[in-house]
Amino acid sequence: MEGFLILIIVISSIIAYSQTSNIGCVAYTIFLNNETTVAGRSSNVFCQISPTYLVECSKGNVFVAAVNKIYEISPYGKVINSLNISGVEYLCYYNSTLIATSGTLPNKTITLINLRNMSIKTIATCFYPLAISAVNNTIYVGSYGYVYSLNNCRISQVLKVPGKVTSITTNGKILFISGFNFTKNQGFIVFYPSVYSPIYFNTFPNYIFYYNCSLYVAADEYIFIINLYTHKINYIEVQGEEFEGITIKNGLIYVTSDSLYGPDYVLVLNGTRILGKIYVGITPIGIIYDNVSKFIFVSNFFDGTISIISNSSPHGTSYMLNLPPFACCEKGASNSYNNFQFLPIIILGSIFLIILIDKGIKYLKSKF
Repeated sequence: MEGFLILIIVISSIIAYSQTSNIGCVAYTIFLNNETTVAGRSSNVFCQISPTYLVECSKGNVFVAAVNKIYEISPYGKVINSLNISGVEYLCYYNSTLIATSGTLPNKTITLINLRNMSIKTIATCFYPLAISAVNNTIYVGSYGYVYSLNNCRISQVLKVPGKVTSITTNGKILFISGFNFTKNQGFIVFYPSVYSPIYFNTFPNYIFYYNCSLYVAADEYIFIINLYTHKINYIEVQGEEFEGITIKNGLIYVTSDSLYGPDYVLVLNGTRILGKIYVGITPIGIIYDNVSKFIFVSNFFDGTISIISNSSPHGTSYMLNLPPFACCEKGASNSYNNFQFLPIIILGSIFLIILIDKGIKYLKSKF
């Protein structure tokens, strides 16, 4: 009887633990310099093509800002188009229009690209346009100290903020704006319209992501989860890491990390509990979950690549794109953590617990 109980406990532990072990790994790497896709994670040296932020259109195509170009990538990882846009860094997709900001010297432009007919309109600004979002047919652009609106090519100043804007997102009604003030050593999140009080941090937020009534904030050494309903803030601190971007897949949080101490990676969390790391390219910044392919795309700034993360082998894509063989979790392809490394501890702990329970039952029987 004891052996049977032990067997049941061990099997249950294996099944329950294995269900949470698959956080994903790098299935493909896209080299933007020659627009090729290879299987697995590939090392690369410094590249002048420096991808930053990504956005997904309604068809599932992913657009990547890369200094002087925007690359269009199919949902399954093949470069299908590129556009020459000088100084592009931030992107937004709204109503079949791709919106790009060029806020690096000497550029001060906003570019509107109609994806239906590929017509391009460029709007010059008197400020450095940075993070961008859109809601209710109005485009909002962050800069240094202000947020501006763009409506029918007319630019208006709508909000003063306490520093440089690093990211803007929306839930369809409210804008959530993150940024920092370097001289005050202070980060912030403000809301437009101001339905919530501003939130201040002792670190610098780099990216803000809205999902299911919560804000997820990637900051220097911190990841914050802010519940807008309860106003509760949970966080995790990892010293020496600069967290740059966030997305969510199947309830798990994927965060790009520019690491001070070693290879750069994507940190995977369940709430504030760390599940593991997925090693990608050099200085990962942008990250996005593609709703069509179910892949996660990561832009690696210093090696000019895009890492594509998957949990399982894709189906029905090879004949469409002639991609190389799928190489997820191939030896050397990634260093994602696997919960099975703790399986011996789980098994031994289960056995030890059963023995203690059995001894306790025998002791009670002997007394009564």
